[in-house]
Amino acid sequence: MKNKSLARELSFKFYYHYIFSSEKDITLDFIENELEIFAETIEANPAQIDFIRQLAQPVSEHLSKIEELISQNLKSWKLERIAKIDLTLLVLGIAEMKYLNPPTPGKVVINECIELAKKYGTEDSKSFVNGLLDKIMHNN
Repeated sequence: MKNKSLARELSFKFYYHYIFSSEKDITLDFIENELEIFAETIEANPAQIDFIRQLAQPVSEHLSKIEELISQNLKSWKLERIAKIDLTLLVLGIAEMKYLNPPTPGKVVINECIELAKKYGTEDSKSFVNGLLDKIMHNN
């Protein structure tokens, strides 16, 4: 597995576990504190931890915009009905495509999110994540 792919997978695990499954406010301080704990429990190199940290700013600063973007592009669904794994992948994918500086090309992000959806999501996750991220990439 490539270094960046592993960094994305670690980011997914971190954000799913420490943020999207918690009731706490998502602040940079909260993310930094939790990231220190997370880094002690996994095998990751400094570049991978740095990638998780780089996503912290766009996720914490733009989460409401990202969720609104997801909601606007849903057909006959509400944000609350999306599986948390799929929602985590969507939020991270949009943050990386739209708000990371510099942004990662959309096709790269979508392909990586599809692979993570196959690994961690339901049978329908890969199609759902692919369709929504592709729509957002092309329309927003």
